[in-house]
Amino acid sequence: MKYAERTSVPVERSKGELERLLRRYGAEGYGTIWKAGVGTIVRFQIAGRPIQMKLASPVVSEKTPSGRRRSPDQVEIAFEQAERQSWRALLLIIQAKLEAIDSKIASLDEEFLPYILLAGGQTVADRMVPQIEAAIRGEQLPALMPKGGV
Repeated sequence: MKYAERTSVPVERSKGELERLLRRYGAEGYGTIWKAGVGTIVRFQIAGRPIQMKLASPVVSEKTPSGRRRSPDQVEIAFEQAERQSWRALLLIIQAKLEAIDSKIASLDEEFLPYILLAGGQTVADRMVPQIEAAIRGEQLPALMPKGGV
């Protein structure tokens, strides 16, 4: 069972809770961007670090797990439930990361490194994951520094 799989908490309430949480931990800004068929981008800045996390739009099958066909209304209901679940999970993970930072268990960079937004609009994960996958396959990685230094 997924975390908050059966939550009835509306998405707007989760967004409000996230904003209050970020303010409590000293965030300097917060916003969301939604694009149909893609999902929601959540951005905030904390301790001078721009952070970007993505919530993909839920994909809901026209069939139930047992194989029954869903009506269009049932598909919409399942979509809304999956969206509520995603927002609750996002709120939980951000809260856990911020508490780990506040409790000195980890640093901000350690907790949010993959989500730090770089110049050009990519996150660290966007930039590094393909290189990590290439390294695992044994491919040569590009040099971190050009020959001769900076």
